[in-house]
Amino acid sequence: MRVLYAFSLALTITGCTVSNPLYVADDLSSSGNDDMPAGSDLSTVGDQDLSSVEVDFATQIPDLRKSDLKGADLAFTADLKPASDMATDCGLPGQKCCAGSTCAAGGCCQNAGCVAAGQMCTDPVVASVCQAGTCTTCGITGTECCTNHSCTAGCCGAANTCVTVALSCGGTLGTCNVDGSCGNCGGNGNMCCAGSPLNVCTSSGTVCASSAGNAGTCSTCGGPNQPCCDGNSCNDGGCCVSGTCHKNGDSCGATKCMNGSCQAGACGGVGQPCCGGQCTAPNTTCPGGGAQQCVVCGGNGQKCCWDWRVSQYIWCASPYKASSSTGSCLCGP
Repeated sequence: MRVLYAFSLALTITGCTVSNPLYVADDLSSSGNDDMPAGSDLSTVGDQDLSSVEVDFATQIPDLRKSDLKGADLAFTADLKPASDMATDCGLPGQKCCAGSTCAAGGCCQNAGCVAAGQMCTDPVVASVCQAGTCTTCGITGTECCTNHSCTAGCCGAANTCVTVALSCGGTLGTCNVDGSCGNCGGNGNMCCAGSPLNVCTSSGTVCASSAGNAGTCSTCGGPNQPCCDGNSCNDGGCCVSGTCHKNGDSCGATKCMNGSCQAGACGGVGQPCCGGQCTAPNTTCPGGGAQQCVVCGGNGQKCCWDWRVSQYIWCASPYKASSSTGSCLCGP
């Protein structure tokens, strides 16, 4: 700033005439600038009387365009917030991957975007599910079951593994049948197989539509007016409202469902306000209390997802387990 003041003072003293090497002719007669009062007395600057100042024009005014400003006092302080104060915009489902191609809580990084634990990855070559941070081949014999207990053939047996027809489903589940049931349970329309902490189904695209105190019945899930699948999920961007799926673009009760969120996309999704105390997108849950936002659930270290069948925070994506069936339930190894 001292350099600029010296420059301004030099121009005032010299009158900025042709003899001044920085002089540029200009016609101010039509500038329309009414800010300078008529008859301004420029013989003084502040309290200094410049009327008797003598200037040696033999000394050329320095060309400030070539000046070294390394030591100049520019009196400028950038208003930058520390990185710790900036909102995190990576790592959650639907967000970009964080540094090192990582996602939070066992999520998977694919095509630079994060996929939630337990949800399908988008590999165009082979079916894969996000498991513990890695997109793992699913649906074929000996591999992890895909979402909603799905296998290309056979059954989703014990330990969430696909089993070939006529072979044991593992544990006490019996033999795998053509319809996807294991023994006399787990198929669409059959009673649910005993499981912990939730009873389970073994045929593709089904969920155990049970309630506390009874075994429940396996039912196709995810479609319009069908039960929500595991992890609060519905097919094709549908919304899970009070345990029932609403089609994407259709009514969400009193409002419209849009890509998993109600109120035309304004509530129920990750980071959005809860819709009347509940969340409607896959792998989301409302932590409770007033004015809450929907959070991601079911992954490692995350809150357990709400399960409408038993009205508890209890569901976790494989291979994670629920720590309890209370509101403080967390998912972990």
